[in-house]
Amino acid sequence: MTDLIIIDITDTEKAELDGASKLKEISGEGIISIKNPTLKSRLWNLNCDLKEIVNTTIPSRELNIGILESNQLHETNYQIQNIKGPSLKVVEEFETKFINNNCRLTVNIENPLKQAITNIKLSREVPLSFQEIEIQPTKVGVAGIVEDGENQYLNWDILSLEAEQGAKLEILCTLPIEDNQVKSLGALNISYLINNYKLTYISPEIRGFTDSISGIDRDQTSQPGLWDCNLEFINDSEFQVRLEEVKVTHTITTGNEVVVSQTPNRLLNPNQKWNYSFQIESKELPELNPIIGFTPLFVVLTRVKGEIHKEPTIYAA
Repeated sequence: MTDLIIIDITDTEKAELDGASKLKEISGEGIISIKNPTLKSRLWNLNCDLKEIVNTTIPSRELNIGILESNQLHETNYQIQNIKGPSLKVVEEFETKFINNNCRLTVNIENPLKQAITNIKLSREVPLSFQEIEIQPTKVGVAGIVEDGENQYLNWDILSLEAEQGAKLEILCTLPIEDNQVKSLGALNISYLINNYKLTYISPEIRGFTDSISGIDRDQTSQPGLWDCNLEFINDSEFQVRLEEVKVTHTITTGNEVVVSQTPNRLLNPNQKWNYSFQIESKELPELNPIIGFTPLFVVLTRVKGEIHKEPTIYAA
């Protein structure tokens, strides 16, 4: 089985709206999890370059992780700065100026992004004074009234709201004629998920080492002083690795000379080999030293979890 280093970025945004659906405050935080998902392969000399940390509280773009044993996790927490508003937009309207104390509650949500927002779950309190509640058909999601003890709630679940699309939910009801006091409509809460999305400019790239085997075979040819050599590199880990650069130096009396310089740029699966054959002149068994540049590969997973809390709307029947 082939594995990749997993870089998991989960951002969370929490927004507070007032009774008129205006933004009061918003905060964000995130966590970068770097995981070795293998059963036996070890990682070491791991360094993660985040590239850009401008709107986070991360002190340095370089994360020096060091060693990750199999199934081990390294986590970095941070706060997110300068968030202008929630990724999902919600506007609520409540109208009571109807004949016979009829009223209408309308909830509009909008996805302004260029990708889907999923797992949208809206819950809002519905006053017990509301009577003859009628939920109008909605084109998106499933809505219903749920009773919980002495309270009742309007729930609206949307599996996916596509890019740059909106959805509207409308309920009709009546209020008692004698009920003319100022009252609270109750709070509204929304949660949602955006996969393959993030709130920061972080773009991580990780490098390091994992299990490998390398060696050079030397066989003297029929021509005196001429040797057939074969360099072999084996990916001995459970990771995919990229073989980037290969050099071989030959130790001679005046120092070291480079006899092989290659840039294979080859992707190697577990237990896969790379070979390179060359010849060298030497009166004695040549002293050859391989220098292998390679790194295990990784995948970046991103998501944003969102929460919106809207304060109660105050109304007078």
